[in-house]
Amino acid sequence: MPYVTGTANNQAELLSAIQGACTAHGWTLSGSVLHAGDCHIQLTAGTNSIKVSAGTGIDGSNALTGQAPASAYLGSPYTPEPLSYPCTYNIHVFAAEVFVLVRFGIDAWVWAAWGQSPVQGLPGTGVWFTASTTRDQGYNQLSWWASPPYFGRCYNYSLLQGTGPFWIGELTALGTQSFVHHGLDGGSWTTAMDASGNQYAGTAARAMSGAGYLMAAYQPNLWNGEAALVPIQPYITRGSNKVSIIADLANARYVRLDNLNVEDTITLGTDVWKVYPFYRRDSANRNGIASSSGTLGWAVRYDG
Repeated sequence: MPYVTGTANNQAELLSAIQGACTAHGWTLSGSVLHAGDCHIQLTAGTNSIKVSAGTGIDGSNALTGQAPASAYLGSPYTPEPLSYPCTYNIHVFAAEVFVLVRFGIDAWVWAAWGQSPVQGLPGTGVWFTASTTRDQGYNQLSWWASPPYFGRCYNYSLLQGTGPFWIGELTALGTQSFVHHGLDGGSWTTAMDASGNQYAGTAARAMSGAGYLMAAYQPNLWNGEAALVPIQPYITRGSNKVSIIADLANARYVRLDNLNVEDTITLGTDVWKVYPFYRRDSANRNGIASSSGTLGWAVRYDG
């Protein structure tokens, strides 16, 4: 589980650092596409972000084939605060997963991640990818949060529920930035949005509704103030109101940061995890506001 960190002074340096970390630790770069197994990820420069696209293969010209219905962007989800340089990158590389987390400004973070699902029985490849925003220049879409029992149901379209990996609510997935190639029920990838720019979340890859209630109601615990690491297991709705898990991130977990500082490590047996916020840690507004993600965060397996 190699870990690479450093500073990038511009977008080209950041893109090169990501590609270099991956190719140094088992991934192959063909043209602009990084690949390992069935996972093919294309990283290209945008205006204020790095565009993340995915497919199930490449052709003879190293162009993606079996491409996902939309791209995600390693950039700021908060339009008034675009990704800026210099920035500090943290790259965690695994055989089947990669996590890129970037700190810019004083305390803001953006990220991208991709990999291949270990879930058995999927007709599709299980390729998944996710990133911190849905658009090249942000969309004022910081984490939308609500207390139980309405957790994960977005009624307020002025604050979309992006920023967290697969952090998508039940009622809408407007601006989805997380995708899985599942192949179930005659489909291929989870969807992005309909022709009107809206989408019922049932066809999106989401983990918020399952894990979110635990994050909202029970973390950190009242006994010793510790927060459990909650699995990130995206699922989709299927017939007869049933659901199927379509991915299970092996090397990342959701975590509450109330009693943790950004980049703290958690040791559990032989495993060490490094913690990051979805966007900006804000203990005064633990459920998030327009410019922060409160104490919502995640942890990535770490060997640094």
